[in-house]
Amino acid sequence: MDTMRSITAKLILMLLVCGAIGIATPRLSLAEVVLERVFPPAVSCGSQATLRAEGKFPNWPPQVYCDRADISLELLPESGQLLVQTSPQTTPGVAWIRLYDAQGVSAAVPLCLARQEVSVEAEPNASFAEATALPMPAVVSGRLNPGNDVDCFRVRLAPGQRFTATLTAQRVLNSPMDAVLQIVDRKGYVLCQSDDAFGLDPQVSLESTSDQEVMLRLFAFPETPNSTIGFAGGESYVYLLDMHTQIGTDHFLPLIAPQHLASYEAFSRYGPNPAATAKIQALPASEISPTILFEPDSGSWQWLPETFNGAFYLEGQPSNPAALPPCVFSGHVSEPGDSDQFTFEAEQDVTYEILVHSQNYGFPLDSTLRITNAAGAELASNDDLSRRPYDAGLQFKAPESGPYTVNITDLSGDGSWLHAYSMTIEKLVPRCKLSVDRDAFNSRPGQVLEIPVAVVRQHGFNTRMTFRASGLPQAAVLEPAISEPEGASSKALSLKVKLASETPPGNYRFRLEAVDDAQPESVMSCLFSPRPGIQVREFWLTVQE
Repeated sequence: MDTMRSITAKLILMLLVCGAIGIATPRLSLAEVVLERVFPPAVSCGSQATLRAEGKFPNWPPQVYCDRADISLELLPESGQLLVQTSPQTTPGVAWIRLYDAQGVSAAVPLCLARQEVSVEAEPNASFAEATALPMPAVVSGRLNPGNDVDCFRVRLAPGQRFTATLTAQRVLNSPMDAVLQIVDRKGYVLCQSDDAFGLDPQVSLESTSDQEVMLRLFAFPETPNSTIGFAGGESYVYLLDMHTQIGTDHFLPLIAPQHLASYEAFSRYGPNPAATAKIQALPASEISPTILFEPDSGSWQWLPETFNGAFYLEGQPSNPAALPPCVFSGHVSEPGDSDQFTFEAEQDVTYEILVHSQNYGFPLDSTLRITNAAGAELASNDDLSRRPYDAGLQFKAPESGPYTVNITDLSGDGSWLHAYSMTIEKLVPRCKLSVDRDAFNSRPGQVLEIPVAVVRQHGFNTRMTFRASGLPQAAVLEPAISEPEGASSKALSLKVKLASETPPGNYRFRLEAVDDAQPESVMSCLFSPRPGIQVREFWLTVQE
């Protein structure tokens, strides 16, 4: 009891001190808007739908923000009701929505946009007898709730017809679930099962050998394993299920786009039944979303999260005879035991960085790399740079000028058309990454807002950096902040934004950057990553009254 009293007294003292010196603490005000998700989490392009905003809304209606101009959003009088309108020209993919008012700004939550009509699963549907019969193609949104919930759907297949079902949940919607999809026949035999295809989100695909009705069964375990025995579920276990028996493009290569690309015609598409001639288009990046590649007719889409300044080559294309870095090689470890080889030209005593991009973008390849010389001798190898994602990478110093071959394969010997990758090769250069743990901040006039920044210096980046801010309200300034090459500030520091007493209340969007003192033209942005591959560089500040 004495210990608890001591802890309570210290907490009270800390809050009093912070208030006395005017430091904005990171606690959430009871009056702030909290948007956890929208449900259903998807709408069809060219439709109008009323969605339910789920969270806490002390003062309804707040204001609404969307990163897409081709979507209309309106908050209805009833608390939590959101009207969404799209046109047939609306691009498939993802839109990001925020709610905000005078007390704060919510986190951005995703709204998926599909070409097909989106229906909502109806309970009960836990068995073959209860399963909802669906015509193909179909897009269904739903929720596994409560725990041990199982959702089932029936599909009629003809001989030779390929049925594919893809789940979107953990990776895009941030649902804390590790889902499993099964295709089951009427006798209860599991014909096909998947638990991980795109990150923790599964995909199943089956070619029917007869005229039959099958059941698609969905259940989940928690994203973070615990001691619970049984299937998981809850309010946050929302999903989107895309099913089809015809054209099905799942991804495009390369996964990383060359800079200043005028057309995406050179990209290749892959899937169970990929479209042969459909044109690939792109929606430019927004404040939140990276570039979205999509097929206008099928609605297939993919984030293109990074760009790279170099030539790109696809598996099977000649590299004439050896590519010159910087360059990007893309392909698939397409079958068990497969190994892909690419050749590049290196300069003597120059160190190159070779990175595989696969699991970080949701693909299952557990890559390994080997570098061999013209005589076939192995000079370097690597399995994983880090745990989760298990993407390989290495630094290689060429002992002499000439061609070298990079071999890429799967550590476990697996392979399929889902084992996609893009591999970058470039000269090793020092660099630095700056990150924050959120993208919305609150403060008041007369206070000092503290924003912690993590600094990751790589490959000998040892210069001093000076921070600056843009977009702050009048009478708000960023106090001088420097990250030194050594010491505590080389790894982390707290930026302090001082708001004068006359700072006008309101919502502001601002950026934080660091200038390399040795190369003033080199500017690095502070980034927030709400999902793998998504990097937000524009933050929100609410100045409360």
